[in-house]
Amino acid sequence: MAKAKGMTKMLEKRGALEGALLGALFNDILLVEEFKLKEDLFIKEESKIYFRILSTLLEKKIFEVTDVDIRLHCSEELKQSYDDFGGFDTIKNLQCKVSEENFESYLDDIQKQNYIIKLAEEGLDLDQTIEINIKSRIIRKTYFEIFKSMTCEECVAFMSNRHGTLVEYINKTGIEEHSGHISMDFLDTLDSGSVMGTPMDTVEIGDEVVRFMPYISRETLGFSPATLSMIASFVNCGKSTFATNLALSLVSKGENVLIICNELQIADFHTNFISYITVNILKNYSLHKKRLKMGNFNEDEKKIIQQAMDIYNKEFADNIHLVMLPDANMSIVESTIRKYVFTKDITCFMYDTLKMDFQSGSEEDYKALIKDSRKLDKLTKMYNIIGIVTAQLSQSFYGELCLDLNMLAGAKQMNEVLDTLIMFRDVFVSEMNPDSKLYMYPFQRVRNPITDEWEEREITLDKSQTYRMFFISKTRDGSTFRDTGTALLTHFNARSCTFQELCYCKPKRMSVNTKFFK
Repeated sequence: MAKAKGMTKMLEKRGALEGALLGALFNDILLVEEFKLKEDLFIKEESKIYFRILSTLLEKKIFEVTDVDIRLHCSEELKQSYDDFGGFDTIKNLQCKVSEENFESYLDDIQKQNYIIKLAEEGLDLDQTIEINIKSRIIRKTYFEIFKSMTCEECVAFMSNRHGTLVEYINKTGIEEHSGHISMDFLDTLDSGSVMGTPMDTVEIGDEVVRFMPYISRETLGFSPATLSMIASFVNCGKSTFATNLALSLVSKGENVLIICNELQIADFHTNFISYITVNILKNYSLHKKRLKMGNFNEDEKKIIQQAMDIYNKEFADNIHLVMLPDANMSIVESTIRKYVFTKDITCFMYDTLKMDFQSGSEEDYKALIKDSRKLDKLTKMYNIIGIVTAQLSQSFYGELCLDLNMLAGAKQMNEVLDTLIMFRDVFVSEMNPDSKLYMYPFQRVRNPITDEWEEREITLDKSQTYRMFFISKTRDGSTFRDTGTALLTHFNARSCTFQELCYCKPKRMSVNTKFFK
């Protein structure tokens, strides 16, 4: 490395900085792959050795660093250096002295130093004083003083006219830029329909097509990569069942889905999948979820269940990945998503359920929920995958007939990062009564053969059935409930774990609790 003025001053803490970065990497080895880090990022020979150890473990698909794995998989030369530097005690020391949350700060400082080193090697005098015009006044500072308060990106921008390509800068901002004409390729992109998201209109299993959510799918244009969407409802309304249906629909359209759950067990999801298939595909209405959980099957029932399992294993097993968490720990959720991006090539994650303490209603709880949603949105953009979360609405709003994003309370700022927000609730008996003030007017749209115009045709509901009412509260491409005053009515069969669109409806802007207009 060439000697340069100011260089000694700049590199005084280089060893500690590289140690901090390595500590973060040993705590979360997937960061190496995520940020596409390379050995030449480091200057110190000891740091290069540790990075080679990390790279070796990552190549072997090992994501938790242990002394045993290092000794099993690293070369003799690496192991000798590893022992010379203090073995696993040194790694543990590095791990405990850093915060993973500061990783990007450590990385940026090292990248900035590497960039400045390149500038110095090209002959830049870091102690040279230059004049800068800022807001009609001139300040005089050395290059070293100027760079000290900048990020790497800002340093590159500052020197771009002279040295814009001296060092590879790892940009994880997700910023895209374009100037000039729209090319003809864009027309081809639109014509191909590739800008649409993955629809959820049906669940396709072999030759069978089961209706799911065609209206909502059409209005929202499906779920697109690099976006975060939310499904919100009250407790015991069927969020996890809806997630089951949605996962089957997305996989049948070609997505590779990770489901992370902090409420149900993996066996519960397996039961939901089998119940859905036995009822909707095999048309066996007796082997519903409750019956499956009771056990003690006869031989005929065992054959049908085996048949359902065979269908699931053939059509879905390779593209549905289930992870059950003991609690709602966002750091574990993040690391799990990243792990499955690298190891299973997932194209979509579903997190059931994003939680908060509504009873406390503290500002800190709301801030935490907003922060969590932003972290998940960042992951969708970083890996270009679909993100879907379910969330529980506060029971204080139960009885309101029209759902909107205000019911996210202090956390409604989450709306800023959401591409789509779908909310649903129970349907009350009085809403199905045409003589009630709460009547929701269920209807279907049919085309008049004479006028060739679409008309509303009222339908009669079976009050013995169970229904759920869905609201499109936010979408970037279609109409919301606020625009149309129209919600969607679905059949909900908890036993067969099935949601199916039925018709439209127009709920009253009232509450079953207070019985007065808002």
